[in-house]
Amino acid sequence: MRRRNCGNGNQLSLEGLIELPKPPELIGGSLAYGAELRATLAAALKETRLSRYEVAAKMSELTGTEISKAQIDSWAAESREGWRFPFEYAAAFEAALGTYCLTELLARKRGYKVYMGDDIRQAEIGKISQQIADLNAKLAILKKGKIEETI
Repeated sequence: MRRRNCGNGNQLSLEGLIELPKPPELIGGSLAYGAELRATLAAALKETRLSRYEVAAKMSELTGTEISKAQIDSWAAESREGWRFPFEYAAAFEAALGTYCLTELLARKRGYKVYMGDDIRQAEIGKISQQIADLNAKLAILKKGKIEETI
């Protein structure tokens, strides 16, 4: 949503200060990201203090389905293109490792940004602050009697 400039030269523009995610152009093959998914899985497994056996056990517990270390190895291996990571295991994988890497990957592929924890509170504060600023600007215009500028 584009904000209308009320003519105040002292207003700060966010253009160029923050990077807003943009949806990718949806053309044939643009959402084929198997290699990137495998790399994301492998990186998350490398960063955790847990062994792959422990990850498999935790995922098995969380899903109620037996998941083996060999399956995890295959999902994360660059050379195992034929092995597809089941989406239904994404939440269990993230919970077992204490990460949001798959959520972030999917969001990035669709042009979204994921906020978690305190970021959500900060975003809400920013949103409300902007609404207050917009209402104060309208109020100032109305007090000056320039009704046509508020429309």
